[in-house]
Amino acid sequence: MTRRYIPEDVKEQIVTLSTQIRERKTVARLLDVSPRTVSRVLRLARTTGKVVRKPEVAGRRRILGEEHVRFLGECVEVYPDITLAELRVELRDTCDVDVSIATILRTMQRSGFARKKLMPQSMHCGGTAGHDYLTDLWERYEPDQLVFVDASALAGQDATKPDATSAHVQSCVPRSAYYIREQRYSVTPAISLDGILHSDIRDQPHSIATFRHFIQETIDRMNSYPAANSVLIMENADIHLDAELRAIAEARGVLFECFPFSSDKSPMHSAFSAVGAQLIASYPDISRPNAEGKVDDPLTIMQDCVRTAITPVKVESWYHSCREL
Repeated sequence: MTRRYIPEDVKEQIVTLSTQIRERKTVARLLDVSPRTVSRVLRLARTTGKVVRKPEVAGRRRILGEEHVRFLGECVEVYPDITLAELRVELRDTCDVDVSIATILRTMQRSGFARKKLMPQSMHCGGTAGHDYLTDLWERYEPDQLVFVDASALAGQDATKPDATSAHVQSCVPRSAYYIREQRYSVTPAISLDGILHSDIRDQPHSIATFRHFIQETIDRMNSYPAANSVLIMENADIHLDAELRAIAEARGVLFECFPFSSDKSPMHSAFSAVGAQLIASYPDISRPNAEGKVDDPLTIMQDCVRTAITPVKVESWYHSCREL
C-alpha cells in the first residue's frame, strides 16, 4: 500500500483541530487526509508528544559496534603507527568482521583519532632505491659510525575541535597527543648508538638557515671518520641537499650520506613511532593544566618525550632490526 506524504504542519493542524472538533471524519475532510491518518497522528501525539516519528540516529545501523571501536583503540594503543590496512586485517582475523578501510577510517575519526596518508615511495625518489642504498650502507660502515638525522612534524588544532586532522604515516593516533593549540611543531633528532646525539624542537618548520645551524651543532658532537659517530646520514630531501651542509661535514672529516626514502631500513621511522607512543602515554592531553594549575610548555614536554623514547638500548635494537631487513 502506497502512503501519501503528510507534511508536519498538516499533522500539527490535525492535533489542533481535534481539540475543537470531535468527529475525526470531519477533521480528515477539512485537511484532505484519511480518517486513519487522523487516528495515527493523534495516537502518536498522545504516546510521544510529537506528530512525527523520527529515529534517534539517522541512517542505517553501523556495522562496527562499541566492542569493535574498543578493539581498534586497543590496537592503536599497542601499535601507535599501525596502518588502516593493518587495522582491517586485525579486525577481520580477531573479530571476524570484514569492512572497508573507509569504514574503519570514519569509525576512528568519530572516536577522536586521526590519520595521515602514507607517502608513496615513488614521490621520494622512488621504488626500492632507498632500500638498496641503505642495504649497501649498512654493509659498508660499522653501526657505531652511523648518525641518522631526520625531521618529523607534529601539527594540528586544539584537541577539543572535532575537525582536526593529522597523524604519522597513515597511522591512527589519539588526536589529543598531536594537536596542540593550533600549533605546528618540528622535531629533529640526531641518533646514534649513544642515543640522542643532538635534538631540536621548534614551533615552526626548519628553514635552510636553521637546519644548517642544527647540522653544524650535530657535527660538533661527531668525530672524524673512521671513528665512532663519524658518518652523517639523511634522506635526500631538498633541504638536506644544501651544498654548504656537505662542506661543513667535510671540513670536520665527517662523511655525509643522503639516501632515497626507505622507512624500513632507516631507524628514524622506529624513533618517531617511539616518540609518538611516549607522548600518548605520558601526556594524553597536553593542553590540560598540571597539578599546579598551569599548562606545561609543549616544547619542554616533547623534549622530555624525545629523551625518554630514544635511548641507547632502543637505538641498538632499531639498528639491529634495520640491518637484518
